[in-house]
Amino acid sequence: MPQELLVLENISIARDNRTLVRGVSFVLNSGEVHALIGPNGSGKSTLAHAIIGDERLTLIEGNIRFKGESIKDIKTDERARKGIFLAFQNPVTIAGVLVADYLRLIFEAGGGKHMDPKEFHAYLEGALKALGMPLSFLSRGVNENFSGGEKKKFEILQLRVLSPELIILDEVDAGLDVDALKNIGEEIERSLKNGAGVLIITHHRKLLNRIAPHYVHIMREGKIAHSGKAELLSRIERDGYTF
Repeated sequence: MPQELLVLENISIARDNRTLVRGVSFVLNSGEVHALIGPNGSGKSTLAHAIIGDERLTLIEGNIRFKGESIKDIKTDERARKGIFLAFQNPVTIAGVLVADYLRLIFEAGGGKHMDPKEFHAYLEGALKALGMPLSFLSRGVNENFSGGEKKKFEILQLRVLSPELIILDEVDAGLDVDALKNIGEEIERSLKNGAGVLIITHHRKLLNRIAPHYVHIMREGKIAHSGKAELLSRIERDGYTF
């Protein structure tokens, strides 16, 4: 039976004394996909970063609960260890840090089982193969000279390695080719079968055509203007966001 993973209770979020999100509430259960869509500047990415605990943001009202526990006062790294993952819209470069070393660091920090170096390397090889990525990827610097598509693929590789319980994808499908979108779709399906919940932030219908959301939320001017089932996407295509 599905269990409550993420509960947003009337949350309002500010940055630099400017309120960006106002009174947002919804419940995301295990095994569910929610799509969060809306025009640029409507507060979608701000909401995602607030869930993961971005210290630049202030929760000025409401509560965020994960698996029944309030996490509003818990720092970002602790939320990640509890099983919350955010694939960033604009992933950062970490000069001088190899992908293989970074993946081992976040795997162990996230509470993954202990593996010796040989065993962990084999684990990474399996993840790369599943995503159709070359083994040489491991010896590159984190996001150094990566194309936009490679950065997004690296986010999905992290998702594969960590197997989090709550997955937030912030426009991870932007600029990806058909094969990469297929890999993302398959990874989401795998995660859902393992009981994860997924929040997809996107401007594009392609990924949502592969992974039909259980619920769709339209954000406008920092608020949830409409919520509904997947059929809401067809109405948006016909009438836009302002119906």
